[in-house]
Amino acid sequence: MHRKETYQERKKQAQSIMSGELINTFFPTETYKGKTKSSVDHVQIFIETGNLTSNHATALVRFHHTLHSLQNEQEQVSNVFLEIEIQLQDGRWMVMDFREATKGGK
Repeated sequence: MHRKETYQERKKQAQSIMSGELINTFFPTETYKGKTKSSVDHVQIFIETGNLTSNHATALVRFHHTLHSLQNEQEQVSNVFLEIEIQLQDGRWMVMDFREATKGGK
């Protein structure tokens, strides 16, 4: 969840699991300037098991995303299903890219 109090800490945590491009997408500023906060729950992760000896893998992630408006106290809940590309770098699995999962595949 992005909040002013935790923004810097969460950005630092993201740097250990996301590529630089993704960090810039999710943490575009040095400090939190939003009038919203978001949260995720009911997270399910499905990992491709066919070729785990490779340095690349695909994971499917399903979760509920809630966007909370701090101005008018409204909430918008979305069901999200993503296909996430991960790559082994320096002994750590890093998220390199993601896209909405579709029935037809890539």
